[in-house]
Amino acid sequence: MIRASAPTRIDLAGGTIDIWPLCLSLDRPAVTVNLAIDLRAEATVTETDDGFLSVRSDDRGEEVSLPAGRITHERLGIATRLSAYYGVGKGLSVRLLSRAPPHSGLGGSSALAVALAGALGRLRDRPLDLRVVQDLETTLLRTPTGYQDYYPAWKGGLNALTAVPGGVEVETIAHGPSFLAPHLLLVDTRMEHASGLTNWEAVKRFFDGDRNTRDAFHRIAECAARLRDAVKARDLEAVGAALRDEWDARRRLSPAVTNARLDALADAARGAGALAAKVCGAGGGGCMVILAPDAADGSLRERIGEAGGNPLVFRPDPQGLRF
Repeated sequence: MIRASAPTRIDLAGGTIDIWPLCLSLDRPAVTVNLAIDLRAEATVTETDDGFLSVRSDDRGEEVSLPAGRITHERLGIATRLSAYYGVGKGLSVRLLSRAPPHSGLGGSSALAVALAGALGRLRDRPLDLRVVQDLETTLLRTPTGYQDYYPAWKGGLNALTAVPGGVEVETIAHGPSFLAPHLLLVDTRMEHASGLTNWEAVKRFFDGDRNTRDAFHRIAECAARLRDAVKARDLEAVGAALRDEWDARRRLSPAVTNARLDALADAARGAGALAAKVCGAGGGGCMVILAPDAADGSLRERIGEAGGNPLVFRPDPQGLRF
């Protein structure tokens, strides 16, 4: 039996521009900055000799049992795909658990995929290949996926990811988690998020030549690079300005990115002294990250609660995939 877990993440800036080939089609390098957090995804794999692949998701309350030679993917699809890729052998039991809220925009499905791939790879003595994990998740979602969610799950910490021909450059900012931790509030908006359609529509408009969309993506890339540099310089005001500007640019991508309820939450946060607020992932719901001089400020949390948000307990996670 092998257990593995991987952190989810807060994407601070540069989401969506991590989708190929958009990441290589901008006027400037595509930078994405994210922070691993301890709302972890967990996977346990156990070899059996019953001739079945059995998968259970404890948080979703779903399970499936399939003959090893006839694996289908209608249910718990990422688990069945990864299990088939690494090999079921004489039989395999898989248990899954995600500690992030469902549809939160925190990269929970990708973290779960990395945790499971890590456990299966160790069981089969094969190295973890993030590209394989991304490709298999793409076959499940049937829409283009970005690469950013797999790196915090693998490495932990705060990372700036830059697309380059042939791969991704990863810059780990060692002091980033401790610098940002006192200033970040993560809020469940109580609205489910679904990124695939929103991202694809925006990417399609970029390649169709829509001027507003192209300008917004270039602006997002600029803001992400500014945020990376501001974290490196430990300049909280500059981090806030980059986060605000990134959210403003992101809102130009689609009417589905925000709505009246999300705007009310962001307004409540700023009204209570926050420097910036943005929705995690592609927007539309899920979690919102708030940057404030003091994230533990009681009045800030009270205003968020009054606006319908639920502050979550989390910590930056310096570790990535672990066993």
